[in-house]
Amino acid sequence: MLTKNRIDELIRLKEIAISYSFGLKDGRWNEFENEEFVDPDKPQVPANRLFDQHFFGDRLTVTLGPIVKTHKRHWPSNRARFKNRDGYFDLRVKSLILQPRETVSIGTNERIILKGKIAAITLPRLTNVDAGLLYIPSYIDPYWDGILQAVVHNMTDRQQELSLCERVAICRFYRIEGNAPESDARRFAAKSHHYGQSWPKILKEDFDPFPTKKSPVEETLTQKYINKARRFWEQQGGLIKGVGLTGSAVAVAYGLGVAWTNLKRDIVDKGDQLEQEIKQIRNSDLSAISNKVVALSDNIPQSGIVNVQFKNGETQAKLTFPITHSRLNVASIWMQLENPSSTLIEVNGRLDLLPGRTDTGNVLIDLQRPTAGNEVMVRVKWLLLLD
Repeated sequence: MLTKNRIDELIRLKEIAISYSFGLKDGRWNEFENEEFVDPDKPQVPANRLFDQHFFGDRLTVTLGPIVKTHKRHWPSNRARFKNRDGYFDLRVKSLILQPRETVSIGTNERIILKGKIAAITLPRLTNVDAGLLYIPSYIDPYWDGILQAVVHNMTDRQQELSLCERVAICRFYRIEGNAPESDARRFAAKSHHYGQSWPKILKEDFDPFPTKKSPVEETLTQKYINKARRFWEQQGGLIKGVGLTGSAVAVAYGLGVAWTNLKRDIVDKGDQLEQEIKQIRNSDLSAISNKVVALSDNIPQSGIVNVQFKNGETQAKLTFPITHSRLNVASIWMQLENPSSTLIEVNGRLDLLPGRTDTGNVLIDLQRPTAGNEVMVRVKWLLLLD
């Protein structure tokens, strides 16, 4: 493992570069106007003070960047959302109170650039581990360029707090035997979905802080609506009793919290009726209500969000995924970017039925960007409309 003196030498030789986007000023963490790079020959540079404070022996302490992403489907409403992205929270506004057993993706304040001779590994801080806050270790490739991404898990049954620029892990650098081929640098930049990420790029432009290649397994319609219904019963303190089919539809719509405007209006109009029905709650009717919820799926539209990936150097990105619905033959598909501010990307799509089927088909999404660029993941939201 390399000591600070050796890291300083490698920075001078441009084999390593380390930068910070946030620094301490007047007792508060503030964003630098530009990324501040460590320079051992310029002691007045703010990044040098951070680097000196956080390097001990053979390890650099890395700190928490401004945005985190939860892996829970539901979270407290008082969190500060980042650019209206679901599940993304802004620590510049307020610290994050982790719920028991909650897992979040994080990025570090530090950006690290390696040039093929050095690699690194990140490890948990013992202070956090002792408190039941786990940091999942990761590796840093010899041609890495970007902030460090990781996962933090609260393994306790108590709340824990995460704050901007809090120390979350340690990073140890080591020299590899020989040099990594320069061709690896080109291949790595093309295949890595979060290569080149920096906080100025994320905060000032429309880039996903935590792009992913792997998506969760899609729930079936039955699972979606039964899970929504169960959460609704729990929030209301019991189980619905004696609610007819119409009442069930209102209750499910209320529990879903669907964002579409017409459904919201329907919930408001029938709120008084729902309040009266909730008063008749009892424990024995979950099974009957669940059966009625399943029956409602024939009349409730499907929706979702998918990741579509532009490959490096390409202007077109396509994605096809299967879809089933009992009324698919009378349905149409609507879609748009999750963040419509990305107006330079054109979104097209269609719904195709499988031959001889009225309930099974494929959704095709076709994205076009005006110029070729780096590999990037774009999130597209879709809604199945029933005529």
